[in-house]
Amino acid sequence: MRVVAYLGTSTSKGNYPTRRNMQVLRRDTLDDMLELRYFTRLWVIQELILARGVLFVYGGFECHAEQSTLP
Repeated sequence: MRVVAYLGTSTSKGNYPTRRNMQVLRRDTLDDMLELRYFTRLWVIQELILARGVLFVYGGFECHAEQSTLP
């Protein structure tokens, strides 16, 4: 149903990560995130493609994407 991908430690200690929609991420942030070793595993790509929604937790923010928000 939903995949939660924890991609790194929050830079804001004690605070909840900032929530953002995947569509509003800056291109360089998205590029940095997609270059992580996490995305080189085939089973990860399969899970992301088949999930109805994905929540990425990366650095000081979390962003979500659903099938209806992706191009």
